[in-house]
Amino acid sequence: MNENTILGISPGTRFIGLAVLDDGILRHWQVRSFTGVWSDEKLRSILGLIDDILYRYGVNQVCVKVPDVLPLTKGFHQLVGAINVLCENNAIRPRYYSLSEIKKHHCRSDEQTRDMLIKTMVQLYPDLALEYRREMRNRNAYYYKLFEAVAVAKMD
Repeated sequence: MNENTILGISPGTRFIGLAVLDDGILRHWQVRSFTGVWSDEKLRSILGLIDDILYRYGVNQVCVKVPDVLPLTKGFHQLVGAINVLCENNAIRPRYYSLSEIKKHHCRSDEQTRDMLIKTMVQLYPDLALEYRREMRNRNAYYYKLFEAVAVAKMD
């Protein structure tokens, strides 16, 4: 197990982005959708996915992207709280970064947009080019959660 294995999470109750950096090398990335209304079963499914990645990659740091303004939904608050508990149960103290902090860290001061953040992550990790091309073709944003997860993992 590497001492610097970071899981980046861009949480959501419908879509979640996950990325694992191992000493700065992108080892795993994915966006996963969870359909249906918010429920305990949906929460367990999301936590099961995260727990599997923590175990599979020997993650010892977790960074979570949070919106600049937290949604008022019960589901989002439950999810973030449950991620916190899951991390603590694995002796990991999660770090939280707002989207503004992430963009400020990775983008030039005159171009702190989500699009610039995505382009910056693709430049750093060319393996993400396929997802970038897919995102550019999508009518509805989907892969942005993936790029946010990579960016938040890259904060440490």
